[in-house]
Amino acid sequence: MLEVRDQPHGAFRYLTFGCRQTWVETLLAKGGSVPDSLGPKQLVALHCYLRDAGLVGDVGDVLSTTGQLLRLALESHSTATWKVIWTNWSLGSALFSWWATVPCGEYTRDRCLVLLADRLHVSTDRSIRDALAALVATLRQTPVGGALGQGLVVRSGRSWRILKTGSDLPVSWWALYSIAMLSPTTGAVISRDSNNHSRIAQVLGVDDRVVATALESLWQPDLCSISREGEDLVHLHLMPGVTPEIVLQRWIREEQGGS
Repeated sequence: MLEVRDQPHGAFRYLTFGCRQTWVETLLAKGGSVPDSLGPKQLVALHCYLRDAGLVGDVGDVLSTTGQLLRLALESHSTATWKVIWTNWSLGSALFSWWATVPCGEYTRDRCLVLLADRLHVSTDRSIRDALAALVATLRQTPVGGALGQGLVVRSGRSWRILKTGSDLPVSWWALYSIAMLSPTTGAVISRDSNNHSRIAQVLGVDDRVVATALESLWQPDLCSISREGEDLVHLHLMPGVTPEIVLQRWIREEQGGS
């Protein structure tokens, strides 16, 4: 069981440890039991990653409803697992929320330090370096970096650089889930302008036009209604009572072939 006390806060809660795919997927597969051989500080960092991903509660190692659904997603080879984790991280973690707003492009270590220091201007240089180390390790060690396009870390001399390309994966359900997380009562208005990057588009690592096209391809009238305003705007409204967990459950079922 995870015993976590005196946890760090904000962008520094992960200490210097990145999250690892094997940690999360092993924990989900085991119904909330932590992997063996983690040190005390790694356990602190892991619990923070899990909590910020919405997979566990504030105390203990009991899987949340989202965690239980993602356990099913892993078993059925659904693509939802790391998309959902990234959405929750980018909405609930100061560090990942910052990185989601960084445009696609190529970034050296020095450039990342400058950008992060600008965001965390009251923090010490050591703290900023530690937070960046946790981000880079997470991009390296989970599908978030390469598969989701949030940042492929490659060697560059004695250092590294990050190539942030954005996602080229299907994003329809991912976008709907993210909207349910970000604006469950108001829904979303998405521009069809490829130069626009709404909060939803930033989370997914694409532009608004991709999000608008993806949403228009969905036909789930019991979950949401979608309408267009002229040629420029797409409106999405969630049906009353629809929660992110309901969207996720349907998402997993649809990827299983509607069974």
